[in-house]
Amino acid sequence: MSRTPIFLAALAAGFLFIGCSDRGASPSGPESGLIVSDHDEALAGQIRELIDDLFPETKEKNNLNRAANNQFDAAEKACHQKSQEECTEKVFSLIDFVNEKHDEGKLLDPDGPQTTDEGVFELNLLLLQFAGFDVPDFSDVPEDATDFNVQPCLDPAEVCLAIVPSGFSGVFLPEFACDGPCVLVAFRYDETNFFPTDGPLPTDLDQFPLFYDWAKYEVEEGGVDALGAARSLGLAQGEFNVPVEVALCVVEEGAYAPADEIEGRLELAHPDPDNPDEIEFGIDNGNSPNVPIECPENLSGGDPPTVLTGLAPAGERRLTLASPGKLGSAFTAMSPFAAVDPESGESVSVSGFDGTRSRAPLDGGTGFDGTSTLVNALLDPDNFGASGT
Repeated sequence: MSRTPIFLAALAAGFLFIGCSDRGASPSGPESGLIVSDHDEALAGQIRELIDDLFPETKEKNNLNRAANNQFDAAEKACHQKSQEECTEKVFSLIDFVNEKHDEGKLLDPDGPQTTDEGVFELNLLLLQFAGFDVPDFSDVPEDATDFNVQPCLDPAEVCLAIVPSGFSGVFLPEFACDGPCVLVAFRYDETNFFPTDGPLPTDLDQFPLFYDWAKYEVEEGGVDALGAARSLGLAQGEFNVPVEVALCVVEEGAYAPADEIEGRLELAHPDPDNPDEIEFGIDNGNSPNVPIECPENLSGGDPPTVLTGLAPAGERRLTLASPGKLGSAFTAMSPFAAVDPESGESVSVSGFDGTRSRAPLDGGTGFDGTSTLVNALLDPDNFGASGT
C-alpha cells in the first residue's frame, strides 16, 4: 500500500472500504460478546514478538519484558473471555505502560530496520486492533512519517490531552467529546516530500508546515465482531460530539515559510468532513488555550524536492519554527492539518505529485490515503529519473 500523503483525494472515494471479514464468529464465553479467531491469534503472535524485541530482560525484581508480557496476558484474557469494556481498559493500560517506558528511554530498537519509535507505534496499533479498534496497519503509514503518538482516552467524562513527542502538535478533548473510550493517533508528514506552498490538504490555497495527521477511533458497539471499514488517510474522519482543540507549530524561515506579510492571516485547516475534495477552516481560529505545545526557534528540517530549481543553497533552506509559532483552532473531526493562507487564491503547486515512493507493490491497490499505488508510482520522478523545471 502507498505511504504517501493525499493529493488525489477524489481517487479515494472508491476505495474507502477495506473488509475485516477474516475474524471468526464463535463467542469465547457466555458473557463476552467477543470472539476468538485465527486473526486474533496471529495478532497476538505479532504483539508478543514486538514486546520481546522492545522490552529488555532486566533485573529479576523489575523485569520489563516480563511485566509487559504479563500485562498482555491479562489483556488477552479480558478480550477473549470478558467484556469489551474490560478488554479496552486492559489494552489502554498496556499502551500507557509502553509509552511510559519509551519516554523513559528504557526500550530497545526492534530487529530489522525499524527504529524504537516505529516499533512502539506499530505495537500500539496492533494492540488497538486486538481490542477491536479499526486502526490501520503500520505498513500503511507514510514511509517518512515521524513524531508518532497514540493516546488512549478511557473515560469520556474526563478531558483528554494528546501531545506528540516533539511537543509540536497536540489535541485537547473536552468532556464527552467521545461517546465512550476513544484513542487519538497522530504522526507528522515529512514536509520535504512536498513543494513549497503545497501540502497534504486537497486545496489550491497555499499550505505551510508543519503537517500533522490526527485520527480518532472508537470500538464499534458489539466489540471486535462489529468492526466496520478502515478509514482512508487524508480524509476527515473521527467526528466528535463537541468541537475539540487542535494546535501545531508553523515554520518561520526557509523555503517552506510563509512571507512576513501573510503570517498573521494563516488559519488552521483540514479536509471538509462532508466533502473530502474541499477543505474546512477551524471554528475559532488562533484559539487553542488547552493545548500547551512549545514552538522553539532554530528547529532544523530538510530540503525541498530536488526537482525544484532556483532555490537557495541547502544550508539556507533549513526549517525554523516561529517563536511563538503556535497556530490553533477548534474542529469537530480529525484528519490531516496544515496552516493555510485563505487569501492566496490558486497556487502554482503541481497537483498529485508528492515526491515519495510507495512501499507496496505496483498493483493498482489503494494505500492508507486511498490513493492508487500505481498512480503514485507514475507520479514519482525517481521511477523515471528526476528532471528540473
